[in-house]
Amino acid sequence: MRIRARIIGFALVLATLGSSARAGAAPQAAAGKSRIVNSVGFVMGNIGGKGPYWFLIDTGANRSALDSKVARDLGLLTAGSSSVEGSAGRVAVEHALVPRLQIGSARVRDLRPTVYDLSGSLAPQGTNVAGILGIDALGRNAVMWDNVHKRVMIGPTAAKLASLRGAAIVPFVLDNHIPRVTARIDGMQVSLRIDTGAAIGDGPTTFVNVTQAAYDQLRARDPSLMPYTHLTATGVGGEIRIPVVKAHALTLGRATVTEPHLIVQQPVGYFGRPDAMGFLGGYSFKRWRGFIVDYVNHRLILLPR
Repeated sequence: MRIRARIIGFALVLATLGSSARAGAAPQAAAGKSRIVNSVGFVMGNIGGKGPYWFLIDTGANRSALDSKVARDLGLLTAGSSSVEGSAGRVAVEHALVPRLQIGSARVRDLRPTVYDLSGSLAPQGTNVAGILGIDALGRNAVMWDNVHKRVMIGPTAAKLASLRGAAIVPFVLDNHIPRVTARIDGMQVSLRIDTGAAIGDGPTTFVNVTQAAYDQLRARDPSLMPYTHLTATGVGGEIRIPVVKAHALTLGRATVTEPHLIVQQPVGYFGRPDAMGFLGGYSFKRWRGFIVDYVNHRLILLPR
């Protein structure tokens, strides 16, 4: 079997620029204004009152991004350029200033995203995304991925998005402005970032992305952990071929998922760094009714079915 996926996350920039955000009293977006495609969440929003546009929600991005055509059409480009590091290398980017961005009742002012061509990014069918929203746009909110209704909700607190009764709470810390949790795979402790910009096809399988070093440690403990297939992924920097291994258990707080499938990231791009770590995409939480990334209280909330 050969799996093909589009890995969109990994836009790991080493610094962020300031922005201010505030959330309204009601969660957004409503049905029809958001959706989940291949485990990735999308919401509609306006830029300076123009739109609506589709935006991808990416907790793995410590700086938001804007499509180059949209930035030029709206006259938002600023001077200067730099590069971002991704799963397969680096890519040159421009910069923009977005004076006002509105996603439902959530408003962001003076957002300074990177700018590059997003036309090849995953998007709702028949559309293109105008941007990717990272922590600089979302960091004063809680964001919920509703796996039952295939939608995304943004609100000022997690309690305004869903009942938290029976939920598993997993604290996170911000690592380079990206949420990071402590988990266990087959009993071995690992640090994993939460990267909701990573996509994989629909299906019941739970996937977890791990580094080559973490896989080597797991295999030293259990030599039976051998690849059963490979995944072809595209991301910032190019295309790579990645082994997939079936493990025994993933534990997050008091919650455990049996038979997670490990996507073993090859040591290129970001994953070639000695401090690289694996991550959990939206596809890592398929067995829950939904999950909330609560930036306000630094916690991952897993909602029971």
